[in-house]
Parts: sequence; C-alpha cells; structure tokens
Amino acid sequence: MKLRTRDGLILVVAVLAIIGAYLDGDGRWLHWLAKPATTLLIAAIAWQARPAGDAFYRRAVLAGMLLSCAGDIALMLPIDAFVPGLVAFLLAHLCYIAAFRAGLRAGRGLLAAFVLLAHSLRSTSPACGRIYRCRCAFRCWPMSWCWR
Repeated sequence: MKLRTRDGLILVVAVLAIIGAYLDGDGRWLHWLAKPATTLLIAAIAWQARPAGDAFYRRAVLAGMLLSCAGDIALMLPIDAFVPGLVAFLLAHLCYIAAFRAGLRAGRGLLAAFVLLAHSLRSTSPACGRIYRCRCAFRCWPMSWCWR
C-alpha cells in the first residue's frame, strides 16, 4: 500500500471513530469498530517499518500498541472493565518505557520510579480501594521517562 493511501485510510478511520463517539444508540457501533481499527492500522506501520532497525525496540512498540488497543476495547465495553483496561494501559506504558529507554537496563530513573510505586502502594490504606492504588501507579511511571 502506498504511503499516501495508507495515511489517508488512517485519517478516514480516525475521523469515523470521532464521529461515532458522538452518535447515540445504534450509531455507537461505528466508534466501537473504528477506534481499535485506527490503533491497529498505526501498529501495522510499526510492524512493516523498513529498515527494521533494533528488533527489541520494534517489538516493544508493537506490544505497547496492541496493549493500548486492548485497553481501549476494555474501556468501551458495556460491562465494567475499567480495571482490566487500566492494567492493559499500564502494561502498554511499560512496553513503551522499555522501548524508549533501550530496555529495562535504563538505570536509576526506572529503579526510582519502581521504588516510589512500591512505596505508594504499600502506604495506601486498604479502605481506599483498588482505584486509588491504580492512580498511585499512574503517578509513578512517567517519572522514569524524565530521569536520566
């Protein structure tokens, strides 16, 4: 597929996802199909990238894209799948951290983020519930992107 055609297809599907988000009732299916399709089309770019470059980087980004798609699908389901969606996004971001920081050998920044994460989870009261613990996790891992 030519680049212009591929990019045009991604744009059209993304616009359909946005339009579908504003539709009520039976029109909502457009959003449910187009949003994951957009993510998968973008993931296909990572899959087909030439030159291949670093195989670990490529696989980690692709895994992150697929986990992000799974998180989107979980959050769109008519059942309460918030926590599984949150976990999928957490795992996706761990893949991105590994890819953009040249693996888990990233050093002190990644180690410090995990220490802060462990402390925030340990110090959270059980009365706060699962959502608060998830929010603690979401506070910690972006720090690993900033520290060198």
